[in-house]
Amino acid sequence: MAGLRGARLWQIPTSGGTVGKPVSHFTSTYGRLRAVAAYPDASALLLGTSNRDGRGSPHKGDDRLMEITPAG
Repeated sequence: MAGLRGARLWQIPTSGGTVGKPVSHFTSTYGRLRAVAAYPDASALLLGTSNRDGRGSPHKGDDRLMEITPAG
C-alpha cells in the first residue's frame, strides 16, 4: 500500500484471511507515494510519487513512476 501522508510504502502480510503486522519501506525516500501495483508475475512493483500537486516538498525529477525489483 502506498502512503501519501506517511511518504512510505507499506508491506502488509496476509495469509488465509489473517493480516499481519505492516512493515514500512522507503520512508521519506521518494516523498509522497501515490500508488503501487505489482506485475502479474510478482517480479516487480510499479511505484508512483505525488509531490508536485501543491503539497509536500518537490524534488528534482518528481513526479516519477518507478520500477522496484525485490532484492534477493
